[in-house]
Amino acid sequence: MTGIPKVKDCLSYLFASNKAWYSYMMLALTIVLIIGAVVYEKRVVMIARRTGRIEIRLAEPSAKMRDMSFWLLWGMIAVFGTIVVGEAISVMIRPAFITRYLYPVVAVIWLVFSVAVSRFRHIRKIAAPILLIVTLAVCLPRYVSTCKTERELDRRCKATHEFMEANIGDGDVMLTNVSHLNWTVLSYYMPDVAHTLISAGYEGFEQDVTYWLLWSGDLSESDMDWLDAVGYAATEVYHAGYIGGNNVHIYQMEKEEDVEKEQDAETERDIKGEI
Repeated sequence: MTGIPKVKDCLSYLFASNKAWYSYMMLALTIVLIIGAVVYEKRVVMIARRTGRIEIRLAEPSAKMRDMSFWLLWGMIAVFGTIVVGEAISVMIRPAFITRYLYPVVAVIWLVFSVAVSRFRHIRKIAAPILLIVTLAVCLPRYVSTCKTERELDRRCKATHEFMEANIGDGDVMLTNVSHLNWTVLSYYMPDVAHTLISAGYEGFEQDVTYWLLWSGDLSESDMDWLDAVGYAATEVYHAGYIGGNNVHIYQMEKEEDVEKEQDAETERDIKGEI
C-alpha cells in the first residue's frame, strides 16, 4: 500500500452508492436518528399522542442510560472507531488501511440505522417506506448493472479456462507478467501446469519446453524485440481473455528456428502444389 484513503471516502463507503448525496444523506440521517433515540431513551424529550395531536415536551433527563442506547452508541463506536484506528495507523506508522476494510462494519451501521428508525414509532410508518423506496430507486439500477457485468465476466472466465484446459498441456510452462495470476489464480485454474512470474527481458528459457505467455495486454514493440532477442516468436491464440478477475492475452511461444522451418515447409508445399 502506498496511499491513505481520505476520510470522506471512508464515510461515503458506509452507505456506498453511485449517488454521493444518498451516501452522505443516509450517514447524516443515521447520526441524527441515533442522537434522537438516545435523547428519547434518556427521557429528555417526551413525545405522546393526546386527543389526536402529537405533544413534544422537555423533561429532566433520566440518570440511567438504557441498554438500547448503549447498543446503538457502541455500534457507531465500532464503525467510526475502525475508521479512526485505520487512519491513525496509516499516518503514524505506514499505509495499512483501505476503504474495503470497512466492509464488516457496513452491516453494523445498516443494522443500527434500521433499529434507530424503529425506535420512533410515531414516524416509522411513514419514514421506513420512504427510505426503502429511495434506497431501491438509487441502488436497484446499479445492482442490475452489476449482475449483468458479473455474468459477462463469468462467461468470459469460463470460455478462457476451457481454452486453456484444451490447449495448454501438463508439461508446458505458463509465463505471466500479472502477479495475481502467478500468486494464486493459475494454481487454482491450472493446478498441474507450471507457471512463473516474469517481465520483459526474461532469459530463463529451457530447451524442449512449450511456453505460453499470459500477458496483461497486447505485446508491445519492446516486448517483441525482447522475444526476438531470445530466439522466440509469439503468436496470439486468445485475445482479451479473463481469468480469476484478471484480463489476459494468451500467446503461444515457438522457437524462431522452428517457425522458419514450418514456413519453409509450407512454401515448399505451395510450390509443389502449383507444379
